[in-house]
Amino acid sequence: MRHLFAVTLLIACSLSGAQGSLLEFRKMINQATRKSAILSYYGYGCYCGSDGKGEPKDATDWCCRAHHCCYKRLKASGCYGNRQRYSYTYKDGDILCALGSWCEEQVCDCDKSTALCLERNLKTFNSRYVRYRDSNSLVAVLPSACSNLIQLADMTRQMTGKIALLNYNGYGCYCGLGGSKQPLDETDWCCHAHDCCYGKMSARGCDPKLEFYSYSIQSANIACSGKTPCKKLICECDKAAALCFQRAARTFRRKYLYYPNTLCKGPSPPC
Repeated sequence: MRHLFAVTLLIACSLSGAQGSLLEFRKMINQATRKSAILSYYGYGCYCGSDGKGEPKDATDWCCRAHHCCYKRLKASGCYGNRQRYSYTYKDGDILCALGSWCEEQVCDCDKSTALCLERNLKTFNSRYVRYRDSNSLVAVLPSACSNLIQLADMTRQMTGKIALLNYNGYGCYCGLGGSKQPLDETDWCCHAHDCCYGKMSARGCDPKLEFYSYSIQSANIACSGKTPCKKLICECDKAAALCFQRAARTFRRKYLYYPNTLCKGPSPPC
């Protein structure tokens, strides 16, 4: 029994590839999802449990990739998520991070966002991805850089039922990287508005493509809860885009997927 406990503890400390705050993270996952973090999420998909690569297998795997990216961003600032302990409380389905050092609060926020992301995607949890490792993952499909666009992708999927990477990246003249000329339809106008919103955030000194924030979705309502003005405002940009995609779903046209920029015509509308 003692040896079994030691092995279990070792796995628990390795849930995201290291030690430290992972004990709190494991507890958060258990509370938020009612699943065992060790038995259900360790080794899930291509990203849950250790450093991953390739295309995440499903929404749960995307949550784990976002967690890796969040820790990576903190590490660049000298804050090591896999070592930093923190305090939090769980009450009525909400996770409240306690006041502490900047690093403590940021690590707790990363873990909180991921635990709630796993909770939101319980319906699509697939047991066949537990202990999964696919050496043939399509690395080229994904951009290598970590960004909060993972959170926008999750919001979009929750609101529209569509996978953002397959349905909105490269749609029309504005959905994806950059954009110009006249938007083609309502969905394309959503992307134009999102570009404008990010432009305003950049002008304020925020970095909309690198900031991670917290949010929750209940009954199709998105609630932003970023701790800093930048995080909250960037979340509002993404929230507006996801809801816009939802409203425009009826006019979504597959012929505009991967639309060549050379076919975009007309003047570029102002923000």
